[in-house]
Amino acid sequence: MSTTLYAQEGPVKYRQSVMQAIGGHAGAIAQIAYGGVEYKDHLAGHVLALQVLSKQVVPAFQAEVITEDPPTRAKEEIWSRWSEFEQHTNDFQESVAAVAKTAEGGDLGALATSLDPLWDTCKGCHKPFRKKPE
Repeated sequence: MSTTLYAQEGPVKYRQSVMQAIGGHAGAIAQIAYGGVEYKDHLAGHVLALQVLSKQVVPAFQAEVITEDPPTRAKEEIWSRWSEFEQHTNDFQESVAAVAKTAEGGDLGALATSLDPLWDTCKGCHKPFRKKPE
């Protein structure tokens, strides 16, 4: 892929990459917490990555770009209801911090329980601000 094409895709591809990374780390945390895999020693890395990425969401969406190519599921409401979007992102960051604190204790049962509020913050933002897949 040429650098010109990357530059044209810039803001949309970047924020999609950030959101996909969040989903990947959240999914890995869930697999560990719910017993799908035995990689408990990987947990701290996934939690740390999720904490860092949660702080990149608002900056990633500051460029108000909605395109057909590359396609995006971002709704225009993100920018017309920016303060609400920021509040949802703050709630997400707080949920991630709570998960991180629980993860430090090493109790996977407690961690699994602590994930429900995290999933709620994800859904709470996706519903008003992300289009359903076509």
